[in-house]
Amino acid sequence: MVYSSLAGTGLEIVAEEYTSKGRVDLAVRVDEKVYVIEFKVMEGDKSRTLEELKRKGYVERYRGQVREVYLVGIDFDAEERNIKTFEWESV
Repeated sequence: MVYSSLAGTGLEIVAEEYTSKGRVDLAVRVDEKVYVIEFKVMEGDKSRTLEELKRKGYVERYRGQVREVYLVGIDFDAEERNIKTFEWESV
């Protein structure tokens, strides 16, 4: 649903882009910025989505290509079927 919503805006979007350490769920490029987005169904009370993005080094794919890279973590609650946490960080 997020992909469909963003695709209609005309932005440059890549879903499930492979790297040597895993797969980026969604990357959105806006001018000289890239937003690397990870979606997770939350297990427990603590979000680990941003930690995973950093650990897997997904940001390295975009270094030198753009000026700014943002990591975005979106966690969904399995029971409520809604967004539980939303975190972002500039790297």
